[in-house]
Amino acid sequence: MIGPSRAPDHATDEPRRTTSPAAPPAHQPSAPARPGQQPPARPEAPKRTHAPERPRAEVPGLTRSPGAGGGGRADVCSLGTKYGGWRPGSPEVVICDQAYGR
Repeated sequence: MIGPSRAPDHATDEPRRTTSPAAPPAHQPSAPARPGQQPPARPEAPKRTHAPERPRAEVPGLTRSPGAGGGGRADVCSLGTKYGGWRPGSPEVVICDQAYGR
């Protein structure tokens, strides 16, 4: 059960003293510069380095225009019919013929 309060270690009428105030911070902000005096110069930023330039690739010139009646003359519609499984007269073939005029 709860008993009566214990008596303090020293029964005096003096107020208890607290601990000393905290020590000041280790780094105090520097005092403002005097009028007419320049603040210390800021160090120069490091120079940026760039990756070396890559040599330009040589592109051979075209001997003919792409799509200008080459070997197989494959166009989008014929590729869709051959490899896409488009049946003759299907909506895909009709749309492709209308779009490309073939």
